[in-house]
Amino acid sequence: MLNADFYKKLDAELATIIEEDISNPIFPHKDKEKNKPIALLMWFLKFYGQTHAYAKYIVDGDGDNSCDIILDINDVNKGKIYYIVQVKWNSEKNSNGKIDSQQFKATLEDFKLILAGEKAETKNESFNRQNKKLQKHIEQNGLVKFIYLTLCNNNPSIADNIASFEENYQSSIEILDINRIKKDFIDARYKKIIHNNPLENYK
Repeated sequence: MLNADFYKKLDAELATIIEEDISNPIFPHKDKEKNKPIALLMWFLKFYGQTHAYAKYIVDGDGDNSCDIILDINDVNKGKIYYIVQVKWNSEKNSNGKIDSQQFKATLEDFKLILAGEKAETKNESFNRQNKKLQKHIEQNGLVKFIYLTLCNNNPSIADNIASFEENYQSSIEILDINRIKKDFIDARYKKIIHNNPLENYK
């Protein structure tokens, strides 16, 4: 399946999410296309997180910068793990491009602030609420994993940045580019097989 074909299938699922919940205040725009980035966050939580309780995890809004979802999951072996998810929306015409390295580096800087507990409170109450829980988790040496989801291709030039971050901050980063999402989508929708879930700990 070409990226363009997959993009259209995913876009149709996002449109359905919006249509089924159009009166929800989580969708602030009258123009449905402008609500697609939020729908993608909901899709991520439903598809990978297997949860419809998206409201308490989505922290996208004013002041959140590089953090769209703060999700806590109880792992059988590792206990509670916090997942920090940054989702970058890409238009269909840009779906064959690569991750912008400068934009990704800016995201890493914000991840560092979060880990260091230096991310100040914002006007975004959803972020403030979840971040307080996250900081208590970090103070107790709890596991934190970062996920960067983007509807374009991975960029090999950011590999060194990821390796440096993981070594210095003892937290992993997983890239979910359009090819990885497409593979997981095909496995789940057509092959009916279980894909590796970024919201599960395999180490």
